[in-house]
Amino acid sequence: MKWMKSCLLPLLLLVFQGTISAQAEYAATVVSSVPAMRAGDSEVASRAAPTAESINNAGCRHLDAGHYERAIEQFKLAISLKPQLSAAHNNLGYAYAQSGRLTEAIVALKEATRLNPSNVAAHFNLGRVYFSAGQLPDAVTYLQKAIALKPDYAAAYDQLGSAYEQMGRRKEALKCLLEAVRLNPQNTYALNNLGVVQSNAKQYDAAIKTLRRALELNPDFAQAQYNLGSLYAATKDKRAALALHATLKQLDAELGKKLFGEIYSDKILDASRK
Repeated sequence: MKWMKSCLLPLLLLVFQGTISAQAEYAATVVSSVPAMRAGDSEVASRAAPTAESINNAGCRHLDAGHYERAIEQFKLAISLKPQLSAAHNNLGYAYAQSGRLTEAIVALKEATRLNPSNVAAHFNLGRVYFSAGQLPDAVTYLQKAIALKPDYAAAYDQLGSAYEQMGRRKEALKCLLEAVRLNPQNTYALNNLGVVQSNAKQYDAAIKTLRRALELNPDFAQAQYNLGSLYAATKDKRAALALHATLKQLDAELGKKLFGEIYSDKILDASRK
């Protein structure tokens, strides 16, 4: 049986004290299927015109290879053959977003959700694109819809927490990020983001514990190293900050230089950790 994939937008998670980091969660959600061929059908199938589903799948292969313009062509062709194919609209929106064409991505993803209001991937992707476009209220709306459709969607909780933090809604951000980590304790991006928001909320001991956990899982996670080192520097734990700097400068020279400057700056957080 050939499955038609619905391609999720890779997560671009906000590292509030550092830089934007990308988590490539290319999870495929099965939206519909193409019936399996029966014995003796192969000769007929070889002469048949490609279906919208098979063209959609070809577009997904181009996405896997990073050939976004070719993918866009394939998804448009699939839609021309079957305009009601929600997955193809979703994947077209994904390809547009990867190409930096956010306005077109929003149009395609909205159509995907209109055609199939239960398309979790399309709601999530639309929330992510709105987030990238700085349209945070709209991002929140569609990420909430994704969670309503899939209550255990850890990635959506993570993105929603990032949006809330950007909007200054820290209590809600903490709640969402804690849920993201509860649902997926191995997600170092969610752990990193939770640690940053905890630090922003002056929960310094909790932030240090969370960022350490992220680094236990992925010692080479440069943004988490920077965030933890920055927190150590700001709370005057110079020795711990310098130890992190020694490894960070090998992973990311720019972040290493930035952390070094913070270690020897006058930036000091309230020493009364909460």
